[in-house]
Amino acid sequence: MINLKNKIIFLTGSNGELGKFVTKEFIKYGVKLILTDIDNKSFIKSKNILGYYKCDFSSREQKNLLFQAIKKKYKKIDILINNAALTGNQLYKERKKLKDLYYWDKAIEINLTSTNQIISNLKPLLLKSKIASIINISSIHGMLSPDLDLYKNTSMKNYASYSITKSSIIHLTRWYAAQFAPKIRVNCISPGGVYRGQPKIFTKRYLDKTPMQRMTKLNDIFGSIVFLSSNLSSYITGQNIIVDGGYSIK
Repeated sequence: MINLKNKIIFLTGSNGELGKFVTKEFIKYGVKLILTDIDNKSFIKSKNILGYYKCDFSSREQKNLLFQAIKKKYKKIDILINNAALTGNQLYKERKKLKDLYYWDKAIEINLTSTNQIISNLKPLLLKSKIASIINISSIHGMLSPDLDLYKNTSMKNYASYSITKSSIIHLTRWYAAQFAPKIRVNCISPGGVYRGQPKIFTKRYLDKTPMQRMTKLNDIFGSIVFLSSNLSSYITGQNIIVDGGYSIK
């Protein structure tokens, strides 16, 4: 039912937690991967990786060089996965070292502007594929206002810049889906909270709000990514698939 062997996938944020998981799992499907992240080298080694490109998405110069290199070396891309983003912990570190305006600008540049630039620059390579699919990674925080009670008596924060950029990703998905149809499908995935060692008090409150009574697993997100990459979703575009165990229905 799902045959992705030798399909070419371009994945951003490949060295992050989700990026590494997606890379390892896709290799099992026999896909070919083009990876990019801010680190000097890929954390994953495999013959299925066609290339790894170091790129700081807060730098427009580096992004332009990345686009030039990709378009020069590769003839097509079948699936584009926009996964790179500043997450909550990273935003906390950025706020400590940058003034508020610059921290906000950096979040917008990496989370939102870069996604738009990648899509527009790599469109010519996607048009050469017969199954072209763009998958953007958003968040339930792009749909819901934060429940501040979850964070009481913890050091955790909910940042406006993260929610604003993730909300914009959902609408950017719809906009591009309308523009690119019928040749390129564009969809979005909004995961719920992934367990990353959060305080027990936070986790308990979160589970109390979640019908499935657990936090999101990386494999939950990957399942939706595989679905949107395959022909099983060939009539689906402009959609936001919510993978949150029912958190958003309460």
